[in-house]
Amino acid sequence: MVVAVQVRGTVEVQHGAAGGTETVTEGRRLAATDIVTTAKGSSVVLVLENGSVVSLRENSRLKITAALQSPPAGEAPAAKGPEPQESGASNSSFELVFGEMLARVRKLNPSSTFEVQTPVSVAAVRGTVFEVSYRADQSGPAQYRLSTASGLVHVTPRGGELVKVAA
Repeated sequence: MVVAVQVRGTVEVQHGAAGGTETVTEGRRLAATDIVTTAKGSSVVLVLENGSVVSLRENSRLKITAALQSPPAGEAPAAKGPEPQESGASNSSFELVFGEMLARVRKLNPSSTFEVQTPVSVAAVRGTVFEVSYRADQSGPAQYRLSTASGLVHVTPRGGELVKVAA
């Protein structure tokens, strides 16, 4: 489950590829297969059950492909670094169709995953703050950017080999 906690401007959700479109309001619960779109001058902050946060910026489209969280398995171990350790196991996967997103991912347990796919890459993280952007330009080449504020992001370009991007 994913919850929209801060909505600015026009943000819409489509339930699956063939579903209807609805306006996203604060407190709205979203799930796998939902596609979130932000209009010009709009944004939304999404919080996952494990405490990770995804901020979707203006003119963006993000598909939630997986948002699973297991119950806590006792006390969470202390994390090394700025992000607290998650208390259960999670599987979070997103597809950034176009636009920009900023993610602050909690320190994940070894069995957990957090991935962001774009048309040109797959980024996987364990506990970090990173930003990814993909913009297709009809008159020229697409633009892709990934930056890491802390931690390490493993990026695999489509048809390429793994690249590690550090802060």
